[in-house]
Amino acid sequence: MSPLQASNDFSLWDPLPLPLWAGTPDGQCLDLNSALCEFIGAPRTNLLGKGWLDFLADTDRDSILLWLASESTHRPRLRKHLSIRSRGHLRAVCAHIRTHQDPSTGLTQIIASLVHIPAHSKAGRALQLRNETLRLCFEHAPLGIGFLDLSLHFIQANPTLCHLLTDSQAKINIQSLSGALSHKVPPEAALEIQRVCQETLRSGVPHALHGWPFKNPGPNTPQQVADWEIRRIQTTQNVPVGLLLTLSDVTPQKTMQERLRLLASVLESTPDFVAVLSPEGDVLYLNKAACHAAGLEPELPLHPIHIRDLQPEWAARILEEEGFPRALREGTWEGETAFTPQQGEPVPVSQILCAHKNASGHVEFFSTILRDISEALEIRQQLAATREGFKKRAEDRSKELAAATMLIREQVRQQAESANVAKNAFLSRMSHELRTPLNAILGFTQLLKLESPNTSQLESIGHITRAGRHLLALINEVLDIAHIESGRLTLTIQPLELNNFLHNCVEMMRPIAATSSVDLQFIGRDKPFHVRADRLRLKQVVLNFLSNAIKYNNEGGMVLVSLRLTASSARFEVRDTGPGIPLEKRSRLFMPFERLGAESSDIEGTGIGLALCKGLLDAMDGTIGLENPDGGGCVFWAELPLADASELPQLKIESLPSSLAPPIITGPARPAKILAVESHDFDLHLLENLLKKRHPECEILSAMQGDLGLELAKEHHPDLILLDVDLPDLTPAEFLASLRANPSQKNTRVVLLGADLAAPELSALGSEYEFELLQKPLEAEALLQLLNGVHPRKD
Repeated sequence: MSPLQASNDFSLWDPLPLPLWAGTPDGQCLDLNSALCEFIGAPRTNLLGKGWLDFLADTDRDSILLWLASESTHRPRLRKHLSIRSRGHLRAVCAHIRTHQDPSTGLTQIIASLVHIPAHSKAGRALQLRNETLRLCFEHAPLGIGFLDLSLHFIQANPTLCHLLTDSQAKINIQSLSGALSHKVPPEAALEIQRVCQETLRSGVPHALHGWPFKNPGPNTPQQVADWEIRRIQTTQNVPVGLLLTLSDVTPQKTMQERLRLLASVLESTPDFVAVLSPEGDVLYLNKAACHAAGLEPELPLHPIHIRDLQPEWAARILEEEGFPRALREGTWEGETAFTPQQGEPVPVSQILCAHKNASGHVEFFSTILRDISEALEIRQQLAATREGFKKRAEDRSKELAAATMLIREQVRQQAESANVAKNAFLSRMSHELRTPLNAILGFTQLLKLESPNTSQLESIGHITRAGRHLLALINEVLDIAHIESGRLTLTIQPLELNNFLHNCVEMMRPIAATSSVDLQFIGRDKPFHVRADRLRLKQVVLNFLSNAIKYNNEGGMVLVSLRLTASSARFEVRDTGPGIPLEKRSRLFMPFERLGAESSDIEGTGIGLALCKGLLDAMDGTIGLENPDGGGCVFWAELPLADASELPQLKIESLPSSLAPPIITGPARPAKILAVESHDFDLHLLENLLKKRHPECEILSAMQGDLGLELAKEHHPDLILLDVDLPDLTPAEFLASLRANPSQKNTRVVLLGADLAAPELSALGSEYEFELLQKPLEAEALLQLLNGVHPRKD
């Protein structure tokens, strides 16, 4: 049984219609009657203990607990309006609360009865709403509000005032004003505030203190200031009962005012013209510089002045047509206008116009800054004039440089052409000078072979022939490189079956490989395929690859020739097992006369072969390269485009006229007359001996000058003329022109003998005159085969 039931039989209260509640001073519910359970709409078990607090409104719970804990001992009776949650709704009640002490136990109990304030009671509802509204306004007011009694002690203070004076939300009701002021206000200010409060109590006149500072919290914290307002509270009979104190933190406003003061100081001291305009363009503010320039007094009102009054007409038109629209659209506009001073001409200025809008997007005002740019314009004009002068001089200089460059290029081109012509002439001349003695050496060795030499003599003749052939090959390579560089190389591009072609080249080099103890192998393809190439020149490349692979191989080494195919090309590779080529020397690999250090060895070579191979492959639209496999040695490769086997041969470069083999006549009707016009006596002697050796019946005429040769031709009417292309007095063109001018010699057969048959002058000569070509050194069989076709003239 509860203490209440021990002293008072609570069962007698349970049937009562008035809701009753009994509890302890700490807020514990001991018992309640059925009317209260019915009123709240909750079972008894949910309301016992402190469960009943969950049904009180949040605003009432704290005040009830506070009264129970602290004031119930001082105030034994309390009448208070409360709001209780009942079946999902707040219901207004009037609570009559009193304290009761049980005489038997000495325990203090709280007994409360609730009287429902019906919803139709407008007076009760209005009173409750007004009280609640006043309480909420007091608690949540942004201003600090406090009530002081006549002794200047706080009766009540809202949280804002507590925070301002103590930096805390704790109540300061029990503190005196002096104690509260000691936390935040300097001592001198605290004394003055207390004096003003005493004066207000005495006289009843309200007092206001603006911008009074609080204590400075630190060097990096802004100074906090506040506005104070003090009013006396008095009865209707003017009897003072206390003071109403309101306190507002005006630190942001003071900070803004200070900033505005600084801004105004800056605007007034700047030499630029600063103005504030209304949305219609009326002048609301001009700084000191603008007023002085416009001849206006800063103290006089400015509203009758429009911005167009301060600027010339053209500048005002720019603002109206461009400045204001863009500022409204984009926020700012910048351009160059002018300002009209009180005296003198308009001053050119750079102007910035800004539109300042409120939160709803409407323009409140415009600000504009104008800066004098007279000096800048003068400098700009000077720079423009200087720039124009520089531009003119640069153009003149560019023209001079262009003319000089063209002149230099022309001179370089002419020098290059002259050098090329000189080089070609030199090579042609050297070719002739070298081939001429070779012609005698190789020709007379052929004559010696015809004399039935013995074995020892035949061996000596072989040594001379091999040395001459080697020297002749060297001369041919040098001339081929010269022809490639000058674009005069003759190529006949045709489909070439590469598999069998390489096989034949390998078989040709196999005896040479055997003498050097090198194993030569070829890995071919099962099916034939064709590439686009010149047969003779490609053979020259393959034999050069094989010759190098054999020469620079190790004794007992191996050379492997293989093929690779791609979608559009074929590649053949020549792999050797020699020492290889160092990486640092590869950049000079395809340069003429570069042997990469092999010149110090006993291996014969000139360093021309690979350079010639590269030039030949480039001319055949092919590529060449080198790889160094991991196992050592070298892999030289060449790649050529694939071709259709049915394609017809075509000339890569226009060829020079070639000799045509006329029909062979077994025997002349009479001994043929042959005129040999040769500038070198041993070449002439060789021709005479060869001709007499095979055709002793022929009549041979000889001359060492062109003029004499023409006289002999005119007198003897020869059937064949062998003409040296390097006569001391006449060129081949001059000789042929004089010869063909004689009707009787118009059809005389002429064979030109020369070392360099690809010379440009011979190529051009072939389009005008008919002749044949025979290259020096002369091959006896080729010369004798040529004589088989000589037709004797019928007298």
